[in-house]
Amino acid sequence: MVIYAFTNPAMPGLVKIGKVEEVSRIQDRLAELYRGATGVPVPFECKFAVQFDDEEDWEKISHRLLAEARINPKREFFKLPAEDLKLVLCKCGQDVTPSLDTPDESISQDEVDSGERLRAKRRPPMHLPDLNIQDGAQLVWARDSEQKCRVVNAREQLVQLLGEEMEMTLKEATIGLLGNPPWRDRARPALYWEYEGELLARIYNEKHPREQED
Repeated sequence: MVIYAFTNPAMPGLVKIGKVEEVSRIQDRLAELYRGATGVPVPFECKFAVQFDDEEDWEKISHRLLAEARINPKREFFKLPAEDLKLVLCKCGQDVTPSLDTPDESISQDEVDSGERLRAKRRPPMHLPDLNIQDGAQLVWARDSEQKCRVVNAREQLVQLLGEEMEMTLKEATIGLLGNPPWRDRARPALYWEYEGELLARIYNEKHPREQED
């Protein structure tokens, strides 16, 4: 069983939690939600997916644990940072987000880009200096603390992986460590790197609270 967390740029601060039997079904589910909800202006996005091998119904467990964050008892939407939920679920299951394929072909690239444009209007893009991360700072790969990089040029987002001489952008480093997945263009470095023990996405969210999007 795979538990997924979907977000939508048109619903800032909300996370939809659900389940599918296999990772391969996630993209189908994204398309189903978008096509079936005519009131949603842009497609949903999969924030992360966690696979569980046992028979526990982790969807029901997560819903029960997050009851206070649930917006409507008839809907699977919760108001909380998706990164916090991921940290909890990944302790019990396996993160399979990198296994996701490219979006369903029924959703055009223009529709996907519409969500990116909507998000860009609401919050500024992530810049390392804005997060008080300067040249020489060390970032740690959240999935393997042995993998690190050094910030060479914070303003240009240039880093150098530990043990390597070549400089690259933080996104290029992220894509490389993820194994160059098909969805590489949508890879968000903030979800995979930590600075001083804190995920970049969380630092960014503290700097630019989601409430500003409303």
